[in-house]
Amino acid sequence: MTPVRKVFVVVLALALLGVVSLGATGNAAATQNAPSWSTGNQWVYSSANGATTLTMTVKEQTSLTIGSTTYTVWHVTATSSSTSGGTTLSITLDQYYTTDGLKIAKTNGSLPIVGTVTSTYDKPYPLAVFPLNLGGSWSGSSQETTLSIFGTSTTTYNWNGTVLGEGSVTVPAGTFTASQLWSKTGGNRPSVYFYSEQVGWAVRIDSYSGGATPHYTGSMNLTSYNYSPGFLGISNVVWIVLLVIALIIIVGAVLLLRRRPRMPYPAQPPQQPYQPPYPPPQQPPQGPPGT
Repeated sequence: MTPVRKVFVVVLALALLGVVSLGATGNAAATQNAPSWSTGNQWVYSSANGATTLTMTVKEQTSLTIGSTTYTVWHVTATSSSTSGGTTLSITLDQYYTTDGLKIAKTNGSLPIVGTVTSTYDKPYPLAVFPLNLGGSWSGSSQETTLSIFGTSTTTYNWNGTVLGEGSVTVPAGTFTASQLWSKTGGNRPSVYFYSEQVGWAVRIDSYSGGATPHYTGSMNLTSYNYSPGFLGISNVVWIVLLVIALIIIVGAVLLLRRRPRMPYPAQPPQQPYQPPYPPPQQPPQGPPGT
């Protein structure tokens, strides 16, 4: 095999490897990466009967200090509205998620009867631990400090979660590949989040009752969203793979050009002296006439 052909084979193999990696990145089963939120992202949910809605909106990126640690967080508003018997009740909570994953550091909002309630978590507790892989699980505890009209209290806040599986989920907003996460936090009832990297958050949220044998009580389904996982809607991981493939092709082309042998110029035949197409004109005599 000639050196030029060897270079071509190596470049082609590397490019094919990049394509295979690209396919694996986009289609690997039960693997979902953390979202890349930005200001203005929004997710709107509705119950099956439309009586309850939930709207989550990313307002800004800011910093939050809890104890001696300062976190970079996303400030998110979560507004829920429920209608029953012609009466609508709306509640808005301010939530603060760390930028290194879906970890809640603080919640704040005004609740009926009890008024404003603020809870901070040292350390922030995760709704999911990325990347999500089938069978993955997490557990731990945080110190929850709650401030309300009843005063200030600090308790241990236990949390745990498991990736149950991955599959296609169809909701009013479309059909998405999502990881199914079982999550139990504090004394709250368990929930199952169907997280999609494409959407940047859950496409469906299932609620369950408390107790030793929880049973399904209802779902909130994604009806619309405003989120792009990366430039032009393509995830950053895919962009990196595409750039690597392009770089491999460019390097290969340069190597091919450098190794290509130059063709020798053909030998030129000897040049003949220039011959005018017509004989030169005769010069008239220069002496006096008659000589």
